[in-house]
Order: sequence, then C-alpha cells, then structure tokens
Amino acid sequence: MRDKDFFKALAFHYLANKKCIVTLSLKIFNTPYDVTI
Repeated sequence: MRDKDFFKALAFHYLANKKCIVTLSLKIFNTPYDVTI
C-alpha cells in the first residue's frame, strides 16, 4: 500500500512540475498567453 501512495505522490509532483515547465518555457519564448494543463 505504501508503494501505491508513493507512486500517487510521484505522479502528482510530475504533473505539477510539467505545468511549471510549460509555464516557464512560455515565459522564455515571451508568449502573450499562459497555458494551464
């Protein structure tokens, strides 16, 4: 059961980091809009 909780947390953090990476990349390219996943 602890392994399932670990993978849940890992997936959550992965998605959160993915959103941050997308937002950061848009800021780097100076796009006039923000994308949320």
